[in-house]
Amino acid sequence: MSSEPLWRLIHSCALKLTSAERVPFTRGELISCVQEQSRNAKADSINPIIQGMTDNLKGGAPGSDGKRLLHSVGRGKFVLLAAHELANDKQKPSELTHNTPKARNIAPPQSHDQEILKTPEGLSEDELKEKLQTWLNCDGWKTEIAWGRKQGADIIATRNTVTWVIEVKGLGSLDAMRVNYFIAILGELLQRMNDPHAKYSIALPNIRQYRSLWERLPDLAKLRTSISAIFVSPDGTVYEDA
Repeated sequence: MSSEPLWRLIHSCALKLTSAERVPFTRGELISCVQEQSRNAKADSINPIIQGMTDNLKGGAPGSDGKRLLHSVGRGKFVLLAAHELANDKQKPSELTHNTPKARNIAPPQSHDQEILKTPEGLSEDELKEKLQTWLNCDGWKTEIAWGRKQGADIIATRNTVTWVIEVKGLGSLDAMRVNYFIAILGELLQRMNDPHAKYSIALPNIRQYRSLWERLPDLAKLRTSISAIFVSPDGTVYEDA
């Protein structure tokens, strides 16, 4: 049984539910998760703290995070505030495609047997794979997709005699999580590099932090590995930074 304060358990559970792509999560799911870790915690004690940690709800008991953890999307459902702010980033539309001649708008995703978990941001890992599948298919590539937690490369695309291996990561909910995602995706791709003739890329949501992390990767590392980055927007716009 955890001895952590309730606000910290709420924070931990919100991250856990988001990492499991159960977003938006309900107040009940959050309370149940907290009670799994602290059986003596009562809903009447947890509820005011959830209220106090939600940026667009009034009142509630204050937690150490203040009103900077959760955002209510209505009907008793919540998302992490960081993810909400990223989804509503006030970028100008031209920012996504400026100086990116390879950008293109793609057709609606093709049908497939895999059920995709939809998120408010449209930038979960499987949602990115779905957008990339259509983008690649429209350009003449045949694709094999590792949906969900299936082992192996996330996307293997082939066209004529060329193979393109792509590793994909979703939005993530916190800055630190996205840094970890970026480091992890590079490591995963490097372990896939066993074909000297194949093309290798990482694919990430088109948000400022991921673009900045890619820009800060030394040019020598990009040159030596020949890795490119593919950035995917919620509306399906895709561009490759080679």
